[in-house]
Amino acid sequence: MTSGPPPRSDRRGLSYANALANRFALDDTNVIQTNPLVHRFAGVWHAFAHSYWPEATGAGQYRPLTMATFAMDWAVSGGGAAWLHAANVLWHVAACLLVWRLLVDLTSPRGALVGASVFAVHPVHVEAVSNLVGRSDVICAAFTIAALLAHRRRQWIAIICYAAALCAKESGVTFLGLAVASDLLLADPRPSPRTAVAPPDPGLPVSARSWRCLCTAATPL
Repeated sequence: MTSGPPPRSDRRGLSYANALANRFALDDTNVIQTNPLVHRFAGVWHAFAHSYWPEATGAGQYRPLTMATFAMDWAVSGGGAAWLHAANVLWHVAACLLVWRLLVDLTSPRGALVGASVFAVHPVHVEAVSNLVGRSDVICAAFTIAALLAHRRRQWIAIICYAAALCAKESGVTFLGLAVASDLLLADPRPSPRTAVAPPDPGLPVSARSWRCLCTAATPL
């Protein structure tokens, strides 16, 4: 199935753009605003050696990719809350486009557009998109869907996307269940080798071309 041009769901993902007026709130204070780990660019790689919560809190958790993005945003914006919120919105737009691409495989183009649009504006995402620390959920969702798309095509990059999802938030482990469910319940998006027939070679006699097509179609998996 052809995917066609990107849908309008990317614009609907911007429905959370009003979050740009937000400041730091609740857990944003400890994880970002007063956390020296994300206040220097070196935090991009140091995040992989530290816990998500500052060590002084003893709360633990390991979400280095999320923390690395906060460090990058802080280096660019100098800690501007509007910039960090804008990054959250853009991650949400990316997740919406990935949902649309997955639904293109599973439904009609119109169904994919409707499903991705509902996902884009659904209020269940408010906390994840509008609250800065909710970025871990959004990044995790984006890489989990990307991993599932790659897995369904038997592409090795699924492993990298899965690792990125886990490094964003531990709930990325749900990819394993999604992959098993996809293999058992959903159609394979790739063309079947059993039905792929080689195109005829005009340089061969008719009998030879027919024999070649017959052999190609009969080749076992």
